[in-house]
Amino acid sequence: MAQQVPGKETLTVRINTQVAEFYAENFDTPTGGCQMALEAFYSLYREGLTRLKLSSNFTSNELKFLLDATNGMSLSPALIGQQIVSQARKAILIDGIGKKWSIQTDRFMNKIESLEMVCQAALEIWGYSFWKNKGENPEKYLDMLL
Repeated sequence: MAQQVPGKETLTVRINTQVAEFYAENFDTPTGGCQMALEAFYSLYREGLTRLKLSSNFTSNELKFLLDATNGMSLSPALIGQQIVSQARKAILIDGIGKKWSIQTDRFMNKIESLEMVCQAALEIWGYSFWKNKGENPEKYLDMLL
């Protein structure tokens, strides 16, 4: 049985062989590489949210649009940070959600397309997390970025 370490949780993860080989080659152990990646990912997510809050100037309605647009979106490790633009474009062109939230769609798309990948990834996780939590308490999610 693994020894408990205060302040740490034990997780069991399954990763594809190519990723495991990467960690074995680049870290002391594959487990150490996975631990670094999991903890670094959290830091990158927080950094992405911070950059968005400080510099993106999204309006409340634009953020509500993004929450609406991410309803039903799934996350893919291979595509993280690359889905939010197409998700927003689909919501505007196919679903008509831009009109619902009265956003200037061209201006909004320019904003979202110009974001760094870490910020786009943070928005994907932000929206996914909102719906994972049953779409409750949107004010909490808006406050993260306003």
